Amino acid sequence: MKKIAASLGLIFGITANAQAYIECPVTLASIYAGDNGAIWATTVENTIFVIAPDNPNLKNALTLMTAALMGGNKVSVRFSSATDCNGTKYDFAGIWLLKK
Repeated sequence: MKKIAASLGLIFGITANAQAYIECPVTLASIYAGDNGAIWATTVENTIFVIAPDNPNLKNALTLMTAALMGGNKVSVRFSSATDCNGTKYDFAGIWLLKK
């Protein structure tokens, strides 16, 4: 019985995590570094997102964003609590560099 309960907990835990974020495929238009270490990015799709200076992924994200902007690649940006890809986002969670 404990194994069944653990399995159900794992299944429901995965389901809950799968719905805990949204990913938005976008084309970067500009990147701004300033405001005490924050990174701001604008997209062709009119999404704006901010990466806080204390985000442990800031440097890696900036590297991928710069590569995408220079190479003309799209990125998929993950937001932790957003429900759509519109507007300004402050809940940056991660980024994928996508192939052309």
